[in-house]
Amino acid sequence: MAKSKSRDNFHELAFPVKGINTDMGYGKQPAGTTPEGVNCRAYDALDRQRGGSRPGFSKFISTRVNRPNAVQLLDYIPDTTIYSPGNAEKMNANRTIRLFAVAGGVAYYGFNGSWTTATLAAAPNAPTLSSTVAVMRSAYNSLVLFMVDGTNYNYYSTPINTLFKWTATAGTLPVDTNSKPCRLICTWRARTVLAGLPGDPNNWFMSAVYQGEGVGGGIDWDYAPATTTVTQAVSGNNAPAGLCSDIITALVPYSDDILLLGGDHTIWAMHGDPMNGGRIDLVSDRVGMAWGDAWCKDPFGTVYFMSNQGNIYTMVPGQKPVKLSGSIDNLLSVLEMDEINVRLQWDENLQGFHVYTTPLATAAVCTHYFWERRTGAWWKDEFANVSHNPLTCVNFDGNSPSDRVSLFGGWDGYVRGWDVGVADDDGYDIASSVVLGPMLTASFDDLILKDMQAVMGEESGEVTFEVLVGRTAEEALSSEAVVTGTFDASRNLTTPVRRAGHAIYIRLSSTNQWAMEGIRTLLANGNKVRRRGA
Repeated sequence: MAKSKSRDNFHELAFPVKGINTDMGYGKQPAGTTPEGVNCRAYDALDRQRGGSRPGFSKFISTRVNRPNAVQLLDYIPDTTIYSPGNAEKMNANRTIRLFAVAGGVAYYGFNGSWTTATLAAAPNAPTLSSTVAVMRSAYNSLVLFMVDGTNYNYYSTPINTLFKWTATAGTLPVDTNSKPCRLICTWRARTVLAGLPGDPNNWFMSAVYQGEGVGGGIDWDYAPATTTVTQAVSGNNAPAGLCSDIITALVPYSDDILLLGGDHTIWAMHGDPMNGGRIDLVSDRVGMAWGDAWCKDPFGTVYFMSNQGNIYTMVPGQKPVKLSGSIDNLLSVLEMDEINVRLQWDENLQGFHVYTTPLATAAVCTHYFWERRTGAWWKDEFANVSHNPLTCVNFDGNSPSDRVSLFGGWDGYVRGWDVGVADDDGYDIASSVVLGPMLTASFDDLILKDMQAVMGEESGEVTFEVLVGRTAEEALSSEAVVTGTFDASRNLTTPVRRAGHAIYIRLSSTNQWAMEGIRTLLANGNKVRRRGA
């Protein structure tokens, strides 16, 4: 915020690298923040902290998974040939990572730029994938991808590229009294963990530990074998650790020793294996977790999640959750939590995480968010094509740089990836905008913006500027522009303005990829404000 102390003075307006902040008074905008920021980032495409438009995304595989259906599930699976035999110098030579996707109730794997339909097992092991549920969930455990969709249990065997109906070889998979299966799944300590039974929402279930024989861990569900072992299957209603006292809404396998159980209004931590002295401890009795996969973890071990109230928290096990979204809570408060699918996705290339808030009923306009770790900045993300809005996502970690990318599947059946080298959203312009200011005085005097000069990035696209003035900062922000024009790449000519007001903003907007170095403004104090009226 600029505060004029002399008759004329120069002031440089920098990009608000600390992102959106909407929890303060309009005239008390914290330094380095902005009241509005859509499709922007503090770090530009060259990874320099100078500010500009966000990167775009493009198709990772050029064809749809299953036209015209939305992508219900997206995951990755390592191939069975991990190392190059006899070549210790190239241990990744034969390493292959494949995508796995479900769309319209049909399973596919993606490899070498195309989709191939997964082979279906014959009866009585024939799988059934729902074509109507919007979102499925999966967990990889020892060459097998286990799947839940709230209607069926299925698994995909990587070595033989075959999809099977998931049944237990010992015991039975958990269902409620209405024969409904679990809807939450993860892998922890080589066990496949299930929860989210509609008729038994406080319970959790774990398969026997996979010990290298037969199908990967997730087949043995015998809670009472002839000989009790620490590796046998176990559930909340037959373990010393007991049931969760809250409805389980999320499973977060934090480490080999800690499994976080998100609740409707609480968070619990399971410490240690429940068949070997494990216990469940209360982490928070004030904050819960949103349903499903509304969480992610960064490389440093910090967990980020959306709460049951729609706020974003950060947490390290052993400590209480800390709110991260205080500066944008009023934006998140409008979310209809029962109508959207919330996914958080850590993006190593962009050094932050995405918060996807895609409607479940149909492709529709919505706002997503991105948090930049290096600056702590929040930004709004909006897509011009509503069919691009993500329903599911995965971080792909192939061998080549182009295969290490954060991917997501949308309503139109394509899988796309974020790419700092792409200037549009798969052919659609990125409409970015940010507001700089307000510029005002501490004494409520009028302020005159005489002129300004912008220095943009050398490769920056054209940017439209608007000068907004008003008797208050709030009025100025919502006012019509009094001066408009464009900034081009590099150093621009000085633009005369000569407009006065108590508060002055400059809004930048563009559909091009752009970056700014700074804007030099020439300010002067005007006449004293008529404090008793207009």
